[in-house]
Amino acid sequence: MVHTLVYTLPAVRLGAPVYFAALAGPRQPGAAEAMLRQLAGAAFPAAPGGIPGACPPFPLGRSPLGRPFIRLGPAREISVSFSTTSRGTCAALAPWGRIGIDAACPAEFGGAYPCSRVFRHREWAMARRACGRRDRAAAMLWSAKEACVKAAGTGFHTLDPHLVECVAIRPCSHGLRLDFRRPVAARVFAWEADGAEWLSLAWSGETHGDH
Repeated sequence: MVHTLVYTLPAVRLGAPVYFAALAGPRQPGAAEAMLRQLAGAAFPAAPGGIPGACPPFPLGRSPLGRPFIRLGPAREISVSFSTTSRGTCAALAPWGRIGIDAACPAEFGGAYPCSRVFRHREWAMARRACGRRDRAAAMLWSAKEACVKAAGTGFHTLDPHLVECVAIRPCSHGLRLDFRRPVAARVFAWEADGAEWLSLAWSGETHGDH
């Protein structure tokens, strides 16, 4: 049985409360669905099974571009997101708006990584000031961009990473706050987990055309 700790990021950080969990080690069959059950139980504690209006089997759906969601009746979707790395699996849920989660390891962004093709000059300079080492800055900024396009529901299917623009990076308690304005308007909280990888949670109040 899969069981993880559920963490809550308060609404003051991103604009809506966000629930997330992480499971270390190789991905297990059914792990994502089990993690989302636990997240939904934390987000909707008054509802039977934690998910209002939902009955087994677990109602996990996907948009045409792959954005995952929990469907609650014909009109409402609860945004969820996943990220899998060599270290484990992460999942996130937002009761409203759109959520994206992503993890990136600095080891993946060595000297040959084409930063100038992926990051704009100004956002790269801000990331270097915030993170210091080149590989740490690249992992942080990449995970933030990836989380943004997951929240948008498009991934990088229709957006070039260079076009996803970060306009501000500033330190906050236990991590960094990033603001994105175009083409995806989103707020991101990024932090370094165990000194081994960057985790980013992106929330957007916009409804993007991914259906």
